[in-house]
Amino acid sequence: MPTLDNIKLGYAPKTLAYNLIYNQSDGPWLAMFRRAAFQGQVEAAMEEAQKGYDRIFAEAQA
Repeated sequence: MPTLDNIKLGYAPKTLAYNLIYNQSDGPWLAMFRRAAFQGQVEAAMEEAQKGYDRIFAEAQA
C-alpha cells in the first residue's frame, strides 16, 4: 500500500487534501475504518474509500 510505505519514518505526504481525507468526521478514511471495523466489510470499505480519495485529490488539483 503506497500510503504506508514510509510509515516507519513518520512520513505523511503533503497535500491540501490531507485534512479532507483523514481529519474530516465524514471523510473517506474514517468511513473506511468504521465500515471495515464495525461491519467487517474490509474490501468494500477500501474500494469505497479509494473513490473518495480520488475525488478529493482531483478536486484539490483542479
